[in-house]
Amino acid sequence: MIYGTLVVIPELLVNMETIQAMVEKLEIRYLANKESNIFFSLFTDYTDSDQEHLEEDDQLLQSAIDQIEVLNHRYGEGRFYLFHRQRIWSESQQKI
Repeated sequence: MIYGTLVVIPELLVNMETIQAMVEKLEIRYLANKESNIFFSLFTDYTDSDQEHLEEDDQLLQSAIDQIEVLNHRYGEGRFYLFHRQRIWSESQQKI
């Protein structure tokens, strides 16, 4: 029996350059571990804010989605995943 492993990398969607760098690092992790039972993912959050939604949020998230799709197209569907968490109020940090 072969068990699957999901590698989950937490990251912040800061800007386009950061997204590009984190996707490149994810690709490098895959290239170093090309086992058929290992899957790779980013678990992303937006940066802290006083607002629930910032103007650049949609563009940053779409860029991350697009780049994960490129990796899946390049190396095989279902190998890379993106999990994203929306901003919610944090009582302890007094931020969204």
